[in-house]
Amino acid sequence: AEEAPSAAAPADKEGASSGEAPEATQAEAPAPAADKPPTAPAAPAEEAQEEGSEVAPKDDQAHAKGKAATAAPEEAEKVEEPPPAVDEAPAKNVSMLGCHGPWCDMVDRFNSLFDTNDPAKMEKALLIYGEWPEDKEGSHLEGLRIAVTRDHYFEIPAEKIKSELKEYLPRGMFKWTFGNEYKVFRAPTKANGQELVLVRTGTMTFALGWLRRQLFWTTSVKPTKEGYTFPDSTVEEFDDCHDCAAELAYTLKQGGLIGVGDDWAITGL
Repeated sequence: AEEAPSAAAPADKEGASSGEAPEATQAEAPAPAADKPPTAPAAPAEEAQEEGSEVAPKDDQAHAKGKAATAAPEEAEKVEEPPPAVDEAPAKNVSMLGCHGPWCDMVDRFNSLFDTNDPAKMEKALLIYGEWPEDKEGSHLEGLRIAVTRDHYFEIPAEKIKSELKEYLPRGMFKWTFGNEYKVFRAPTKANGQELVLVRTGTMTFALGWLRRQLFWTTSVKPTKEGYTFPDSTVEEFDDCHDCAAELAYTLKQGGLIGVGDDWAITGL
């Protein structure tokens, strides 16, 4: 089984990674009949307008009849029109400036918190806009996955982002910045559970020093399953790296983990 991409898969050898009705037309009720006699003969029953429809002025009755005669074919043509292009997914592996797609409102809201690099706001972003597997006690099993080599990573559960990252981000040991360039790395299909992977480019810094890095590797880093390698990464050894090319990969699914509903959720980062 293919493992989901990390929070940010390193992009090159020197790289590192930091692994979303029409307004109902209000029908107007026909005006009550006046008490005085009508000034013009009533229209035949077959020409009477449907209840709730707009009434044309008397001088335009002939024009209204002409429109009514062609209304049905026009409506039939509209039904056959394709959906608006804004709902279509961008082409795979094509770089685009800004996020494009029906999931982007959610992604932009997530980024407004995650990009602050404030551990408390980052945790809030994962808990609000993400859905993560839980154990029997309700604790999250997954969250932010950070690749340190092409096949090794460490992972912080969503509800522990604040407590874990406050040891590293404020002290400059970890740092990342992601811009406004995106691409669709993997389109949703039945084979991948209808999950879409969106990639955002940027840079990342590790500044742990030799001793702390060795301790971190021993206690926190683990290998990927079944020899999986993070896309675009060629990094073989975990080392300090300053402003190296990196990618932030969002795994997105409409309806969340169980695929129910229209709202998009982040299911992997």
